[in-house]
Parts: sequence; C-alpha cells; structure tokens
Amino acid sequence: YASKVLGGILGQACGDALGAPFEGWRADLLEQWFHRLREMQDLPHTGDAPGGMGVYTADTEIMLAVAGSLIDRELFDVKAVADAMAKAYRTGLPRAYPETLSVVLPLLASGEDYRRLGSYFSPEGSTHNEGLAR
Repeated sequence: YASKVLGGILGQACGDALGAPFEGWRADLLEQWFHRLREMQDLPHTGDAPGGMGVYTADTEIMLAVAGSLIDRELFDVKAVADAMAKAYRTGLPRAYPETLSVVLPLLASGEDYRRLGSYFSPEGSTHNEGLAR
C-alpha cells in the first residue's frame, strides 16, 4: 500500500512539473504545440512556470503538505499543513502561485494565524483549488 501511495505522490509531482508551462493554455494552443513539441526545451516560455522547466507548482506544494500531515500525524492536521506551507514558502523557491496564495503565504510565513487567513478574501472561504492552503 505504501509504495502505491508514494507512486501516486511522485506521479502527481512529475505531472505537475511537466504540465506547469502549459497551465492556463487554451485547448487549441495545446493542440498546436502537442504536434510540434519534441522536448521541453522547444516550449516557448510563457511565464507560467517561474521556476523554469521541470519545477513543480503550488499544487504539489499543497499536496506535499497534506501528505506530510497524514504521514507524521496519521490524520489531517490543518496547523501542520499551514506550517508546512509556510516553511515551503520561506525557502524562496519560485512557484506558480495563484494570486490569492501570493498574498496569503507571505502572511502565513510571517506568523499570521492560519485560522484567520482561510477567509482573508471572502468571509465564506474559497471555492478555488488553493482554498485548502488558505
């Protein structure tokens, strides 16, 4: 079981890193480039992958924080996930953070209470995929 979980984590991280340069592309542009792309170096850099080719995004950062909580504590611990996200942010490695995380993560890394940040942009919380991190 553990090797399957590890394989899933690794597969998600690799897929995220390889797909990061394409994030936000329209389907017709993906179709155009799919037939012409030979190697990742052939890809025109769009700025959507600030860490460069092969660097994973905030999606994997969130997944690693959640996985770490589940492994270390054998449960989903919101504070542990928030602490892991803050620690990852403090490394300074470039990630493709959505606009809301670009605001919230520096606050979290500076010691702001994670419970307050969940509704930082909206009292109802978030409906975006990075809502877990906020």
